[in-house]
Amino acid sequence: MKRSSILYGLLTIILASTTGATLISEDFICGKRIILNHAVKKTVSDACDGIKSSTKPKIFPYVYNGSSTFFVSDAALFAWPIIFLNGPHSKEYIVTSEKLRLIIDSSCNLFGIVMKSKNSPDKRCFRPVKRPSANDPSSSHVSRNQPRFRGYRCGNTIFGHLQLEITMKDTLGIYQLWQYEGRQIGYYGLEDIDKLFGESVLLLPSHGAKIPEEIMKMTSNPNLIVMSPQQQLVGMVNKIGNQWEKCLELWEKEPERPQAVDSTRNSIGEFLFSGVGNYRCGELVYSRESINSHMQVACTLIKPPQGSKTTAWKNFLVSMGIIPSIGNHKVWKMHLKLPENDNNSIEQELANNGIIILDKECNFHGVYWHSARALTPCDKLSPSESS
Repeated sequence: MKRSSILYGLLTIILASTTGATLISEDFICGKRIILNHAVKKTVSDACDGIKSSTKPKIFPYVYNGSSTFFVSDAALFAWPIIFLNGPHSKEYIVTSEKLRLIIDSSCNLFGIVMKSKNSPDKRCFRPVKRPSANDPSSSHVSRNQPRFRGYRCGNTIFGHLQLEITMKDTLGIYQLWQYEGRQIGYYGLEDIDKLFGESVLLLPSHGAKIPEEIMKMTSNPNLIVMSPQQQLVGMVNKIGNQWEKCLELWEKEPERPQAVDSTRNSIGEFLFSGVGNYRCGELVYSRESINSHMQVACTLIKPPQGSKTTAWKNFLVSMGIIPSIGNHKVWKMHLKLPENDNNSIEQELANNGIIILDKECNFHGVYWHSARALTPCDKLSPSESS
């Protein structure tokens, strides 16, 4: 069989979604949660070890379809859980309605973080980028890749722009009602905050106001909405001690759609291995994209990139010795991961015994079901069966 010429990816931590944009924070914003950068780096390391390990089936990482969140449709990505504890020394996990998944590719490149909720599409988290400049010629036309405004970060509190619009609308409506009722109440302002914005501005409580007394005590609120005399949102402020400061504007730049550089590789740079297709093993179906990405992981373990300091990666793979149907030489196996499915039990996922077989030259030798020390070839599906 012809020896494959493979592009091996270095194990680097990059963020594909902010190419061409200037990050203003390394932390991720996930709804109202802030995922600190040091936690992201630790999770990337855990996820990278997870996709390399093939000694036995494991639930994580899951195969992740990034076509709608990261615009990657010709390769499999891998998802690893981000878990919160109740405290730095706690062993109790925080239960949330949304699952957070860190997403990497076969070379351990970081694509981002997504929030998964039952019965709703995945939501992509983001790292804030610099606000687009009015002098930027590319900002004069509408583009999917132009940063969009998402809200504010006031200390460790996130305010989404949609919620702010609702709060402003409701509060201004209540102001009008109070004035109609003849109450002596007006908009509030502070000279120190005027100086921050270089103009006279008006203030609203970030949580809204239900009774007039809340307006009188507004400055006890550490976070305030700032609007122009024309009642347009111009920012937010956060009080630290006795000082007011502007909250950080949050802008998100959508991921660039990756493009294949030539016909031998997919859009994220993985080599397209000969003979790879869709396979069925009993009730399980493994996609061509997933198998190809697993091959990329395995081949990086067998043949580390030139100059890499890591030389023991091959220990993550399991040698299969000699298989008569393949040839009189040593081959390697790697377990195939499954997509995340809320309907699957842990027992079903741990019972996944699908593996790929490859030789030392990174040639693909098929998909097999490995059980009771026996290998059973899986069925390669025709194009009509795969659709």
